[in-house]
Amino acid sequence: MYFGTESPVEIDLVERIEVIRGPGSSLYGNGALFGVVNVITRQGRALRGAELAGAVQSYGGRQARASFGTRFRSGLGVMASGSLYRSAGQDLYFPEYDDPATNFGRAVNLDRDRREHGFVKLSQGPLTLVPAEQTDSDWKFQEHLQRSGRANYRSVPREWRLTLSGYQYRINNLITNTIDPADSVSIFRNTGRVNPRHAEVEITGELTGLAVRASYGLQRAEDPIGATLGNSPRHLLKIGAWRALFRERLTLGAELNALSQRIAANGSQVPGHAVVNLTLRTQNWPLGLSAGLSVYNLFDQAYGDPVSEDHLQAAIPQDRCNFRATVRYAF
Repeated sequence: MYFGTESPVEIDLVERIEVIRGPGSSLYGNGALFGVVNVITRQGRALRGAELAGAVQSYGGRQARASFGTRFRSGLGVMASGSLYRSAGQDLYFPEYDDPATNFGRAVNLDRDRREHGFVKLSQGPLTLVPAEQTDSDWKFQEHLQRSGRANYRSVPREWRLTLSGYQYRINNLITNTIDPADSVSIFRNTGRVNPRHAEVEITGELTGLAVRASYGLQRAEDPIGATLGNSPRHLLKIGAWRALFRERLTLGAELNALSQRIAANGSQVPGHAVVNLTLRTQNWPLGLSAGLSVYNLFDQAYGDPVSEDHLQAAIPQDRCNFRATVRYAF
């Protein structure tokens, strides 16, 4: 799973994202234990010409992209795209390393990032070829998932949808990082056993022009003696809402992502957090112009994510309030 800018597919090239909840390893392989995310890229005919885009963001980030797409009379669809990205990043401070030997815990000019992306998609009838190179909602539900139960209920008006999901999984011989008692060297062995259980409810719909999606997940992942696994929140809450403004020339959207506390590798508790993101985008503007502005962590929430026992820190701090502005021209 890609957490930063290492994905070979730019988000601007994505048509939709499909999320399949629950264990799907019987269909998608051993890595699909708790869910599957399918990223569906845009077709060449969707661009119908060329597209230029640029973006600036916090921490000295800037990006440029050029894309072209078309569909020939033979039925061959082509989409090609290339982009450049640079970010100066932040100077970070880690109190656990506050020592003269480690620059008093300060990481200076070490958070920078750069990438060059190339992406080509060819499609002919049912066949698609996607070679990608890097030198970085539409919900789909599957019913024949391994040991999984699903139900959809019409308890509500036609324009609303309620989805309930639940599953239980028993995993044996999980790869675990352990210490060899013979020489105290860290090694990986198939010794782990976990028993995750999860239940989730999601509701989507529209209320007087306001589109809403909200979900709540209750999960418990334990080892054989009943201890909660690290980095496993009990409660997960997500709420999103968006609305068209000014005769549908603008779209304003907001989302809340919240997690309860989690256990760090050293046994300490990492506090829960709630982060709000806000996005304003143009739509249906003339001359092929469009723009957007996103503010992430709107209320400047201080929070961190747990890390493994290889780190001195219990958690790595995440970005505070930051922004990204984009402009695009299609012709």
